[in-house]
Amino acid sequence: MKLKVLVLLFLVVIVGFMCMAYLEMSQLDRKCNHCLLSLRAALKTLGFAVRLRSAWRRSPHVRVGFLRALLFPPCKINWLLRQSTLVRVCVCVSVCPVMDWRPVQVECGERTKANVRQSTRIYGGSYVNRGEWPWVVSIQEHVNDSFGYYHSCGGSIVDKQWVMTAARCVSAPYSGNPEKILVKAGVTNAHTDSDNYTQELGVAKIVIHNEYNPITHQNDIALLKLRTPAEINDHVKPVCLPTSADEQHHLEYCHLTGFGLQKNRTYGILQEAVGEVILTHICNHAQWLNLQVTPEMFCAGSMDAKVSACEGDHGSPFQCRTPLDKRFYAYGIRSFGIGCGQKQQPSVYTRVSHYYYWVNDIIGVDACPSTAPTDPLILSLFVLTAASLLT
Repeated sequence: MKLKVLVLLFLVVIVGFMCMAYLEMSQLDRKCNHCLLSLRAALKTLGFAVRLRSAWRRSPHVRVGFLRALLFPPCKINWLLRQSTLVRVCVCVSVCPVMDWRPVQVECGERTKANVRQSTRIYGGSYVNRGEWPWVVSIQEHVNDSFGYYHSCGGSIVDKQWVMTAARCVSAPYSGNPEKILVKAGVTNAHTDSDNYTQELGVAKIVIHNEYNPITHQNDIALLKLRTPAEINDHVKPVCLPTSADEQHHLEYCHLTGFGLQKNRTYGILQEAVGEVILTHICNHAQWLNLQVTPEMFCAGSMDAKVSACEGDHGSPFQCRTPLDKRFYAYGIRSFGIGCGQKQQPSVYTRVSHYYYWVNDIIGVDACPSTAPTDPLILSLFVLTAASLLT
């Protein structure tokens, strides 16, 4: 027992020196997010790739050593990595047992069908065929017993049992009443589709970002845990989640999608529109949105206002494809906007990459088994081994 305590104290001292070295050499990027992105890039060189639930999957074309493979289990782990010409240190803190080996179950961001039509805007844009945007869902609220459910917001499937949307869509009075919310997946008409392709999914839990501000729209993001997992098929698939590193790549083929109001005043039919990201300094101009857009947000649509989201599109994704893997990533969640298609009033989206680790924390913690070992000595030895092998 004494030996175990001495070893544990020794490891704490070692990790402490590592942290001090890290702080001294990271004056410009102390934020943990930068370190996580560096680790992600390092893992890619070893043949690992990021997938759902912060999982890491080894490429079959790359052979890595047994010890290095043990360092990166598909468990939700928060990492800090700092690399320089003088020192390379990896300090990790596991909040999910290191023996939780959870395999990757599905791919993300793959479309079943490609739409060759070019649309002008969701408000008066073009219709969508099933399978074109298989992660886009209709979030419906219960009106009354006679009327049933009615479309209120959009959302994105990010895991077979989780849907991402805007916090404004599921805040009071629904935050404490998940049974009042219904998710319809695999549909293009939120009100009439009811066939073998349609999946009507109840909600077991609503998780709203704890710093959501309904006045400033800051942290406008929420997650819905489904009562039963969605059946992944050609018409229902998850979208990929981007990190800040993904945003550095040239985005291509960006689209707005949603079931919101159209030019002919109809409602509840899935529409799409080709859009673009509008520079924040333009959006924050006094004649535009007058400094309402924070770094955790971005504007999207078009400079001439021919592309715009509208009422009922809140919570819907702004998805783009990257030239690296040709998958679609949900870069934004429609948060707020003034009117539909008004000049100098583009739609504002929550920047999903800023909440990448928050989303994975929620999904990962919820998925962790309660019976797996969590011996602090095992975790400490894991830290020391990681540091020594990466030095």
